Amino acid sequence: MAYEPVIGKEESALKTPVAYENSSFIGGTHNLFVEQPMLENYYPGASVGYRKVRVASVAPSEAAKAGNTIDNTVAPVSEHEFYTPKDFPVLVDETDLSNDPAITRPVAFPYEFSAFRKKRERSQGYSIVLNDMAGKPKATAPYTRGNASYTKGENLLSKQEYIYHTEVPFSEKIANRLKNDLPVLTENGKFQTGRIGVSHEVFMEIHEDRSSSSAFGIDGNLEILNAPPAFGLAIVPIPYVADQELSSKTAITMKVIHKSGILKELRTTADKSLVVQNHIAYDALTGSPLLTSVTNEWEEPVYSANYTAHRYFYGKGDANQNNALQKENLQNQTKNH
Repeated sequence: MAYEPVIGKEESALKTPVAYENSSFIGGTHNLFVEQPMLENYYPGASVGYRKVRVASVAPSEAAKAGNTIDNTVAPVSEHEFYTPKDFPVLVDETDLSNDPAITRPVAFPYEFSAFRKKRERSQGYSIVLNDMAGKPKATAPYTRGNASYTKGENLLSKQEYIYHTEVPFSEKIANRLKNDLPVLTENGKFQTGRIGVSHEVFMEIHEDRSSSSAFGIDGNLEILNAPPAFGLAIVPIPYVADQELSSKTAITMKVIHKSGILKELRTTADKSLVVQNHIAYDALTGSPLLTSVTNEWEEPVYSANYTAHRYFYGKGDANQNNALQKENLQNQTKNH
């Protein structure tokens, strides 16, 4: 399953709390939490796929009348394996929340003037990496017919394995990551590392919350003089000014990365022979393999090179001139990486 449906996703194992505290000098400490996974709206929709499918032929009615049932037909059993989101899950990462201290400037003159300024800024970044590996073929193998359980008495006839570029060798026990920084072939026939099959979307969300208040007042002081021979009454006004300003700024950066799986090898096993088709270099624009090698029966590589149409028609028309601009941008991007 790629992800949980909208109804019932509260029971997903990815739903975990992240605790944090919100404290103040007067109000005390409040223990709060946010719920993972982050960037949940960008997760793939709910879908169900198969990891392994076995296809067996059913004997026709004429053969069944003759006693040839599904248990003893000679048609081979085909086994199809597919990659699933368990092999290549969605990857979410986040940076630590910036911990810059708030700028506080209190100023006070007793009974006359007070001012308080507090400014706080926070920033954080999130990223989510999506892929298209769910449902891609992993292996295909026909077996000879065994008994009704399709396991005992079966012999492997041939097998094809599809291996994609990953950062570390593929394993069913880890969260595999696709590798898209691969060797590409330039126009002058040289190899260089380029990033293919990757698209980025970047969003920034900036907020500012500011509040200010001012207060003015006059305090009166009554003085009574009762000393002979004089008597007097005096009222002394004392002005009072209070000013307060609070501001909070937040900056959040979200990056959505979509990676396409790039086929690395196609392994074909038949009897005791193994033929490996290896993709060595790719086209920077389309991602199609340009240089491949195939091992022969003596386990020696036989190389094959392809020539794409946009290379042949380079600079021969308006559309191709646009294509040339795209290639120039890709080459600049490759140099930056």
